[in-house]
Amino acid sequence: MIKMATKPVKKKKTPLTKKQQIIREVIFFAVVIALTFSFMPIMKASLKSDYPLVVVTSGSMETTIYRGDLLVIGGKDPADILVGDHIDHGGDIILYNATGLNWESRGSDEPIVHRCVGKELGDDGVLYFTAQGDNLDTNTRPDTDDDGNTIRIPEDHILGVVKSIIPKIGYPKLWMAENNIFSTILVIGLAILLVVSIVDDYLHPEKEEKNEAKNRESAESEIDDSEKISRINDGQVKEEESKDSGDSEIDLGI
Repeated sequence: MIKMATKPVKKKKTPLTKKQQIIREVIFFAVVIALTFSFMPIMKASLKSDYPLVVVTSGSMETTIYRGDLLVIGGKDPADILVGDHIDHGGDIILYNATGLNWESRGSDEPIVHRCVGKELGDDGVLYFTAQGDNLDTNTRPDTDDDGNTIRIPEDHILGVVKSIIPKIGYPKLWMAENNIFSTILVIGLAILLVVSIVDDYLHPEKEEKNEAKNRESAESEIDDSEKISRINDGQVKEEESKDSGDSEIDLGI
C-alpha cells in the first residue's frame, strides 16, 4: 500500500491591527527603558563603580582606545592601581574626575580616560596619580592644568579602571550628542505621529473595524484554501489506497 506524504499546511496568524501594532511598540520601548534603568544599578554594584559604562568622545587614547568605543569600568583600590608607560603602555587605564584640578580649559565636565603613568604618596598621606593619553601626536606629556603644571590626581578623584573595551558600539550616543537638535526633532516628530495615529483611531473607529474585517476575511480565506488543499491530498491518498487494494486482489487470484 502506497500513501502519499502530505505536508501540513501552516495557518498564518491573523495580522495585527494598526492599534495593536502601536500598543506593542509602545510596550516594547517601555520594557527596554525599564530594563536599562534596572540594569545600571546592577552593573554599578557588581563592578563597584558609579560609571560602569563610558563612551569615548575623543582620540587622545588612540591607538589603544578609539572614539566611539564603549568602556566597561570597574572599581579598584587606589593602592592597587598599576603604573604604565606612555610608549610601552602596560599598567592601568584610569577614569578620573578632573573637576577642581584647574583644567577648565578642556571645556567639559566629563571624566577623563587616560593611562596611569605615575603614582606617589603625598605628605598628607594621600595617593596622587599622573595620567597621559596614548596618542603620540596629541599627548606628548602627562595631563597638565591651565597653568601648564602636571596634574596631580588625588585618589578620591579616581572613578575606576578600564576592565574591557567594546569597539565602536558607542557611536549612536555620540551621534545623538553631536546632533542634539536633529535628534530632538526626530523624537518629537515620532511622538507626534504616534499621538496623531492614536487620535485618528479614536475619532474614526470605523476604519479600525474595516481593517479588522479585512484581516478576518483574509485569515478565513487562507484557512479555506488550506482545507481545500488538505481535501485534495486526502482524495489522492484514498485513490492510491484503492489502487493498491485492487492490485493485491489480482495477485491473490494468480
